[in-house]
Amino acid sequence: MILLNLTPLFLMKALSCFDFNIFLFLKNGFLNFVLLF
Repeated sequence: MILLNLTPLFLMKALSCFDFNIFLFLKNGFLNFVLLF
């Protein structure tokens, strides 16, 4: 039962980390795009 309770928390943490990495990637890409023009 403890494992089942921890699983959603772990998934949420992993997803938020993943979203943050995508955000940084997009932000860097956008800055590079702006600097080109």
